[in-house]
Amino acid sequence: MKNNKFYQVIIAIFIIVLMVDPSVDAMEWEDAEGPISFKIEMLPWEIVNNIIPDKTNFTIIDIETGLSFKVQRRAGSQHADVQPLTKEDTQIMKKIYNNKWSWNRRAIIVLINNQMIAASMHGMPHGAGALQNGFSGHFCVHFSEALLIV
Repeated sequence: MKNNKFYQVIIAIFIIVLMVDPSVDAMEWEDAEGPISFKIEMLPWEIVNNIIPDKTNFTIIDIETGLSFKVQRRAGSQHADVQPLTKEDTQIMKKIYNNKWSWNRRAIIVLINNQMIAASMHGMPHGAGALQNGFSGHFCVHFSEALLIV
């Protein structure tokens, strides 16, 4: 549990650095005491859209709690519309939001094929939903916007 908090702090620092300096594309970190090594990327939607096409399953890791759950992308334009994969995943997501759905944004890591991407999500079901997961609709996952150089 102690190491879990440490990793959360490292990830939170990384996200703050990205917000302050958008020229930072990724952070590599290696645990000197163990075999853990990872890189978190801040990718624009245009790239993520190709990494996570519709009907792709991936994992969301909540930065603050360390809890994770599986989701499926169902649609989305300029962001991913996703649904928890199972009723158990819905319960984990609801626990992240203190058992109440909310529009409040949370910092997350999207884990797909051993790639970690910084993102944010809100926790409010809305719109349509297709999976039998106890979640009435979908929620949105947002990624970095591309920097336009004029």
